[in-house]
Amino acid sequence: MKENVAYEGLVRADLANSAASANLIFNEKVKALIKEGRQVYHFGFGQSPFPIPECMTKALKEYAHTHAYLPMTGIPELREELVRLHARYDNVGLCVDNLVVAPGSKELIYLIMATFSGDLLLPAPAWTTYSPQSRLAGKRVKIIHTEQANGWKLTAQELTKALEEKEEEEEEEATRKMEEEEEATRKREEEEEQRKRREGEERGVNGGRNGVEGGFNSKWRLLILTNPGNPSGTCYKDQELQALSEVCRLRNVIVLSDEIYARLTFSRSHECMAKHYPEGTILTSGFSKWASAGGWRLGYAHFPPTLHPLFNAVKNAASHTYSCAPTPMQYGVAKALRENGQELEQYMDNCSKILNAIGDYCYRELSSVGVKGARSEAGYYYMPDFEVVRAGLKARGWTTGDHMTKAMLEEADVALMSSHAFLRPPQDLCTRFCFVCFDGAKALKAVESLPPDATLSDDFLNQYCLSVVQGVQNLKEWVKKYAGN
Repeated sequence: MKENVAYEGLVRADLANSAASANLIFNEKVKALIKEGRQVYHFGFGQSPFPIPECMTKALKEYAHTHAYLPMTGIPELREELVRLHARYDNVGLCVDNLVVAPGSKELIYLIMATFSGDLLLPAPAWTTYSPQSRLAGKRVKIIHTEQANGWKLTAQELTKALEEKEEEEEEEATRKMEEEEEATRKREEEEEQRKRREGEERGVNGGRNGVEGGFNSKWRLLILTNPGNPSGTCYKDQELQALSEVCRLRNVIVLSDEIYARLTFSRSHECMAKHYPEGTILTSGFSKWASAGGWRLGYAHFPPTLHPLFNAVKNAASHTYSCAPTPMQYGVAKALRENGQELEQYMDNCSKILNAIGDYCYRELSSVGVKGARSEAGYYYMPDFEVVRAGLKARGWTTGDHMTKAMLEEADVALMSSHAFLRPPQDLCTRFCFVCFDGAKALKAVESLPPDATLSDDFLNQYCLSVVQGVQNLKEWVKKYAGN
């Protein structure tokens, strides 16, 4: 091929302006600033601050030499332990033969989207990857905006309204497509008649009408539900999931329930969608969050027997994409789950205790200067609403969340992502606040030396989570400046 030639058309038209994951790009930018020597309080990236449980790293070393390709769905030993894990903590009965293990649940979420025949329903705010994945998969998405007053959780009423709107949109789209097809058919007929007249032919005309394409009236929908929430940090309650399940059951909605943070709830209990809607819920999870093993790339999905065709499609797609999840990780994690359940439970409890304390601190301190938001209930995040500074920002000509977070970084050395990256409107002044920029190894060791019922005070946070404390105090002063406090 010739050099210096503009090779147009190499990328699908719908992906021509696509970008990498917003949170990963932002994380690399902030890390580059820190590497240059700048003091930055990094509240923009959700990576576990804690070390991987020792029993898992020991088990991984034991199996580091293994290298054979494994079954596409994962080794039976690991899948059996996953069934036991969810029976113990979620009180749900999963089936070993309906589990697929993969190099991260992100891969499986994409494959589910790609093989599913129908449109997607995505509550917002949403994790930054769902929407780009839907574009890669060639799927249409209906964004459902949720409310801060409900903890950014989807309600049955919001879902019902969105489905009704979706049906109206599809009817209008189908009508438009049909009219376009009829117009195209009419033009073809006219052209054919003209050709016949020119050539003196008397053959019949093909006036048949093609069916409407694009699946506008597909009866299936796939709802992407994140519980606990990312970026919200809030958890669905029993009655909320029950109400959603009733709508889904009535309206042919399948649920992909991403429960990657389920083992890090601060209440130490979790409501699983599969318990309320077992026949229509695909459960995804993994070890990136509660086990701090993001780089190990090990996740899984469970399909109910009723969705066996979709299970087979994803399994087959797995064989053509990643082949199998990493061999040493599968054997090592299976052994740790089988032999070290008590140690892992204590690890989850201690991590959750620290996250609860630091999340509560962030909520309390920012609330004291007028920053609203729903208190975090699990994981690494909450969504503070900086509406209190809108007037002050507007006086400087700044009107969007991106303007605000840029000012925070430049003036307070605080790195946050605006909610626009999570499908909120550009003018929204909420952010996702990741309260994990501290030395988790030291904090975890300190907690292990305390009585199980010990409460973590602000003194503990000042000693072991100082970077978060300092960053929050910087942010408070910045808020006061623009709020006129």
